[in-house]
Amino acid sequence: MLPPIVVGADGSEGSLGAIDRAADAAAPHGLPLRPVHACL
Repeated sequence: MLPPIVVGADGSEGSLGAIDRAADAAAPHGLPLRPVHACL
């Protein structure tokens, strides 16, 4: 099993863009994407 690309998100517009970029990076290589949501 390939290691996932992990990306953190807090709900802000910038973090949602980070998820999009991570998905774009993971897809061509067939890597799983693991988004992690954080809130305080």
